[in-house]
Amino acid sequence: RTVKYLSHFKFENIKEIYIQSNGLNSLDFLKYLKCKDLRLLWLYNNYIQEYKSILNYDFKNLERINLKFNKISNIDILSRANFIDIRILLLYDNQISDISVLSVVPFLNLTYLNLSYNEISDITILTNIPFNNLVKLDLSGNLISNIDPLARMPINNLREFFIKNNIIEDNMFNQNVFDEMKKKYKYISIN
Repeated sequence: RTVKYLSHFKFENIKEIYIQSNGLNSLDFLKYLKCKDLRLLWLYNNYIQEYKSILNYDFKNLERINLKFNKISNIDILSRANFIDIRILLLYDNQISDISVLSVVPFLNLTYLNLSYNEISDITILTNIPFNNLVKLDLSGNLISNIDPLARMPINNLREFFIKNNIIEDNMFNQNVFDEMKKKYKYISIN
């Protein structure tokens, strides 16, 4: 029933943790683990809403986080987490609407960001974020209606971009913006 009993075991050498499709509602269990070299944290399909305890853990070696299919609505805590080496961040199928915190998170090595199937409508902030190594971005299934900011994103290495299943209407679709995106990105999925 509880993961606090994990403290009885020695997990110093564990590099990957998979606790998916359970009843977790927080990340408090991390304080019981002393994994010095954790690379992967796979916690999808739980009931996680609050994850402040992530601040109590040193994630300097963590490369991949999967928190999809949870109940997360606020990602502001990311601005205070120590994610030096994060390469893959999967936050899809949550309840996230505000992504402005991404402008202050130093994702130096992030290559894949998935924020699909949330409640995001304003993506203007993406024009100010220099994701230098981002290769894949998925914003599908949100509430995005205006794609104009996408042409101004300073993402040089982006190769795959997904924005399908949003509420982009014909009168909001700017052909010039789309043409600019086609020049910049290798693969674009809009519908």
